[in-house]
Amino acid sequence: MMYNTNILTQVLTSISTMKLVLLLLLLTCGHTTLAEASWWTDWLSGSSTVEGSESNQEQSLPIKSLTHSDLAILARRDSREESDFNQTLSSILVPRVPGTESHASVKQYIKQSFQSLGWTIQEDSFTANVPHPMRTLPFTNIIATSNPLACRRLVLACHYDSKYFANKVFLGAIDSAVPCSIMIHLARVLDGAIKQRNLKAPTQTTLQMIFFDGEEAFKDWSETDSLYGSRHLARVWSGTPIESTDGCRDRNTVSQIDRIQLFVLLDLLGTQNPKIPSFFPVTDDMYSRLYYLEKNLNSGGLMTTKSGRKTSYFTGRRAFGGIDDDHKPFLEKGVKVLHLIPTPFPKVWHTLDDNASALDYTTIRNLIVLLKAFLVEYLHLDIRSTSG
Repeated sequence: MMYNTNILTQVLTSISTMKLVLLLLLLTCGHTTLAEASWWTDWLSGSSTVEGSESNQEQSLPIKSLTHSDLAILARRDSREESDFNQTLSSILVPRVPGTESHASVKQYIKQSFQSLGWTIQEDSFTANVPHPMRTLPFTNIIATSNPLACRRLVLACHYDSKYFANKVFLGAIDSAVPCSIMIHLARVLDGAIKQRNLKAPTQTTLQMIFFDGEEAFKDWSETDSLYGSRHLARVWSGTPIESTDGCRDRNTVSQIDRIQLFVLLDLLGTQNPKIPSFFPVTDDMYSRLYYLEKNLNSGGLMTTKSGRKTSYFTGRRAFGGIDDDHKPFLEKGVKVLHLIPTPFPKVWHTLDDNASALDYTTIRNLIVLLKAFLVEYLHLDIRSTSG
C-alpha cells in the first residue's frame, strides 16, 4: 500500500475558502468525531453520501445491536482460540514472495484451512509481467465463501504475499501475515454460527474472504507495479455477468462484483495501539459500528490492556487523502469499502523489523474481539453458536 495525496488535493480544491477555514477549526478543536459530529461532512459535500444511490439503499442491512452480556461472551478469553491464532500465524509468518516455494506453501495452507470448514474455494490464477528477475510471475487470489448460494457477500480481505527484497529476508508480520491470520481465525471461531444462519436464511448475506496475491510492488509503486491480484479480480468480476443460479433477483445486480455488499480490507495490523480513521463517507455508518463496539467493550471492562487505560483504536475521525491498497480497484467499480489500516503507518512498515518482535498480542486479541462482534452484528449470528 502507499499514501495517495492526489485525493487530498482534490478535496481541498473543491471546498470554498470559508468552509476550509471552518473545517480546519473543527479539526483543531477536536470536533470531528464521526460518530458524534458527522454532520459537517454532509455540509461540505452538499448532500449525504451515506444515503447514496438506489443500489446502496437496497443493499443496506439492519444492524443487530449486541448487549453487554453478548459482548462479554465474545470477549471471554479462551486458551484454545489463542492457541489456534498463534498456530495460524506461525504457518503464515514466512517469506511469501510470489513464485517461491514458501509462497506456494502459504497458499496451500489458506486453501486447506477453508476446505476443512467446508467453505467453497475459488482460485483466480493468472500471470503478469513484473520488474523482477523472473520477469513473468504466477499469481493466485484465493476466494473462500461460506454460502455460495447467497447473492450478497460481506467481504473481508487481506493480501497474503510479502514484499520482495533482493538478498534479504522480509517476513511482513503486519504486512499482512497478521490480518490474514485474523481472518482465518475468525472463520474458524464463527463457522458454527455462520453455518446455522446459512440453514435458517440461505438467501441472506453470507461471509466471503478474499486473500489477494501480488499487492506489493517489486520495484517502485506505480499503477502497473502494485495491486496485481486485486486489479485482476476486480476486472474479472466486473466483466462476469450474474447467472440464474446466483440467487440474485434485483435489477442492480448485473455482474459478480455487484454481489459485494461491503468490502472490508485489513492491512498493517498487529502493532500496539493502532489509530484507524474512517476513509470514506459512504461507510461512516459501518465504521461507527466499530467505534461504538470498542466504546461499549471499554465501558464494560472487556478490552484487555496492559496499563488499564481504555483503548482507542477507532479514533472516530475522518482521514483526508487516500491510501493505495487492494480496495482501490473495487472502489473504482463502485463497491462500498471499509478500510481498516492505521495512520500513520507503523514504524516497521517495509523494514526488516516487520517480524514477530514488532507484534503486540494484546492489541491483536482486542482487534479479534472487535471484528468478531462486528461480524456477529452484521450477519445476525446466534451468539450461543460461537465458540468464543
